[in-house]
Amino acid sequence: MLRVIFLCLAGVVFFFGSGVAEFPISYMIVVALVFITSDILERKHSPYLAPVLLVSSSTLVAILLAEIGLRVGWDDRLFYRSHDRFFERSTEFRDSHRYVPSVQSTRRIHGDLAAFSGAPSDRVYRMERFITDGRGFRNANRDSSEKVNVIVLGDSFAAGSDTTQEETWTQVMRDELKMRVYNLGLPGSPADELRVPVTELPHLSVAENPIVVWMIFSGNDFEPPYESSELLSDPSALKMGLLESLIVTLYNSQSRSALSRLFGSIKRVEGTPLVERRTIPGVGQMLFYRPYIEMATRNRHEIEGSLAYASLRRTMRKMRQFSQASRFSVLVVAAPSKEDVYLRTYMEGEKTAVAQVLEGLSQEVSFDFLDLGPLFVKSAKERALWWSDDTHWNSDGNRVAAEAIAARLRSER
Repeated sequence: MLRVIFLCLAGVVFFFGSGVAEFPISYMIVVALVFITSDILERKHSPYLAPVLLVSSSTLVAILLAEIGLRVGWDDRLFYRSHDRFFERSTEFRDSHRYVPSVQSTRRIHGDLAAFSGAPSDRVYRMERFITDGRGFRNANRDSSEKVNVIVLGDSFAAGSDTTQEETWTQVMRDELKMRVYNLGLPGSPADELRVPVTELPHLSVAENPIVVWMIFSGNDFEPPYESSELLSDPSALKMGLLESLIVTLYNSQSRSALSRLFGSIKRVEGTPLVERRTIPGVGQMLFYRPYIEMATRNRHEIEGSLAYASLRRTMRKMRQFSQASRFSVLVVAAPSKEDVYLRTYMEGEKTAVAQVLEGLSQEVSFDFLDLGPLFVKSAKERALWWSDDTHWNSDGNRVAAEAIAARLRSER
C-alpha cells in the first residue's frame, strides 16, 4: 500500500515538476528515492528503519504541501517581478544565463527597491507583459527571417526590466521608430555580455555591417571585480554536455522553489537596509539604492584605480577583437542611475565620472560613445523617468532612451 501511495505522489510531482507550475524536480527525485527505499524495506521486513521512513515521508509530504500552498496563494509576492520568475542559467552554454524561452506572461509586479525595503507602502504596482523568443531574449513582433541591423547588448537596463514589453526602449525602437532591432540584453556584468553575441550570432539573420548597441549601466557595471570572459570565436567551446545540462536543469528548478524564495526574502528583510527614501521636488517620494548612491559620489581617479575598471578594460578590448572578426561596429551607451540624475547637481552638459571613464575606454578601442546622462538630467526636470520603487526606468525613461539612441544611429547611417 505504501508503495502505491508514493508511486502516485511521484507521478503528481513529476507532472507539476515538468509542467506549468514548475515544482522543483529535486522533490520528484526525493519522492522516487523514498518509494524505492520503501520497497526495499518492505521486502527485507526491517522494522527498525520503518520509523525513519515514516518521518522522512511525512517531512517530504509537508514540504510538497507547503510548496503547493505558496505557489497558489503567494506567487505574486514571492516572485514580485517577471525577471525573478523567468531568469535562469542556460542549459545550453556554460557560464551563461537566459530567460525561459517562449514566455508570454502578464502579471502584476512592483519594483526591486520596494522588495529590498520590505515595506508594502513603498510598492508601486503595475501590469507587465513579459515576452521572450525561442532563444530566451525579450523580443516580440519579430519575423524570424528578418535581417537585423541593430543588436542590443547590456544588462537589465538593456533587457527593459520591470517595464511592460511594448514600452521597453528596444521595443519602442522596433515598433514605433521602425528599426530592425534584436535585443540580447540580460542581467549580468559586461564580461557576461561578451559571451552572448559569441553564442547567439550564429542563430541570427544579420544584415551587412550591423551595429551593436552596448549599454553599460553606471550603477553596478563598475562593482568590484568581475572576471573578464575569455574570448571564444567558436561557440561550441561553451557547449554543455548532457550531464552538465541535466545538473543545470535541476538547479534552475530548485531556484524557482517558492520555499527557497520565502526564506531568501526573510533573510533579505533582516539584513542591512539597502534603501533610502528621499523627496524629490516636482516628483515626490522616491526610493534610492545605497550602493548606487555611493557609486555616484566616486570620482574618475577612484574608478580608474579599481579592479573592476581593469576587468572592464580587458572586456572592451576583447569585444573589439570580436567585433573586428565579425565585422560589426559598436556604439557604447552610458546609462545613468537614478542616483546620478536626482541626487547630484550638474552644470549643463556635465558628464558623470563613470561616463567620463566609459568615454575614455571607448576611445581606446575606437568604439562610438553616447552618454544619456545630460539628456536624462534635463528630461527629469519635466517628468519622472524612473519608477519610484525601482532602480530601473519607467515607460517615459525607456522612451527617452529609445529616441536618443535611434537619433544617434540614424545620424551615422
